[in-house]
Amino acid sequence: MSQLPTLLRYNAGNWERLERPVITETPVSLTVNGQEWLTLMCTPLDLEALAVGFLFNEASSTRRRKFHCCRFAPPKPMWTFG
Repeated sequence: MSQLPTLLRYNAGNWERLERPVITETPVSLTVNGQEWLTLMCTPLDLEALAVGFLFNEASSTRRRKFHCCRFAPPKPMWTFG
């Protein structure tokens, strides 16, 4: 098991040392039909749901689009649609 990072918390006038897990974020790029739309920082979990939800919201607010397929394309996390 890896060692947890030590954090400092200020509580009631005193500093406390705590060992707690820290959420790790990574850059994830969304590419649609060969064009990179955006890169965002997020936890690298449920990336397909994030991409589909983002694209659904984007299509609902601008125009209707069909997305036929998606794939995870390393080296950096990247979701590719179209």
